[in-house]
Amino acid sequence: MPISKYKTKKFEWINIDNLRPKDIKFLEDNFNFHPLDLEDCQSISQRPKIDIYDDYVFVVIHFPYYIKDNHKVNFREVHFFIAKDYIVTVKKGRIDALHDYFNDFSAGKTKLSSSRDNPFHLFYNILDKLYQTSQPIIDIINRNLNTIEEQIFNEQERGSAQKIAFIRRNILNYRKMIEPQVQIFDKLIALKNNYTPKGINDYFDDIQDLLERTKSNLDNYKEIIEGLGQTHESLISQRTNEVMKILTVISVALLPLTLVASIYGMNIVGLPFAERPIVIWTFFIVLLLFISLIIWIAHRRNIL
Repeated sequence: MPISKYKTKKFEWINIDNLRPKDIKFLEDNFNFHPLDLEDCQSISQRPKIDIYDDYVFVVIHFPYYIKDNHKVNFREVHFFIAKDYIVTVKKGRIDALHDYFNDFSAGKTKLSSSRDNPFHLFYNILDKLYQTSQPIIDIINRNLNTIEEQIFNEQERGSAQKIAFIRRNILNYRKMIEPQVQIFDKLIALKNNYTPKGINDYFDDIQDLLERTKSNLDNYKEIIEGLGQTHESLISQRTNEVMKILTVISVALLPLTLVASIYGMNIVGLPFAERPIVIWTFFIVLLLFISLIIWIAHRRNIL
């Protein structure tokens, strides 16, 4: 069922997968949520945000996931309504980690301690679970960086430009998700009202530390991929220059031979030495020696 409920002695958790219009009607009938928050739940790609009200907190969080087919980092969006005696999680589609956590929690496999038996500590546990689930993406990006670095410096650049673009896109997408969420937890850490439990700010600070470390890693990766991109372009430019040098030397070396061949290839009577083949062959031999000399000089000067 899209709407799942589990009630403890102190609060209720309502989890909604695959949000439908009738689910919005259920929320309108059973809770006093702001219409704009319900509108946000129905929107697509809502920016991470937090709204604090007198009786509840509304938070929109993005959690990254990796698509293997196109090597892309994308995000899933979860909306949280947290109050003194309930927590509501709303999603447009199913998130396996959250779905499994709800099942474990409702089955008693995962429990809160008596001192943390409240919606805000459950909110922290959900965040910790989902953020930890997304951490392997950092390892994937790191492995991709190491792979592309080896390919570049081992002169295996074929396809490297596209791979660099994919990695840069993933880093930027991940950073775009993380940066506004750091600001959200600044507000959660400072949150103090009559429905938030004492000491919960320390737990939110723990999540913020995780986000700060993730952001720091992504900032480092961004610098690395930009450096690898510049190195790749420099190596490609260097090899292009080497090829151009070789072509230039060959063109200069063959120019005299091409000129002579063009002159004596014309159908004109009275060309110099036309009646004396030995002179023509001697001239060609001299030109070949000249070409050999040019190539030898270019080789000595490391042009070839």
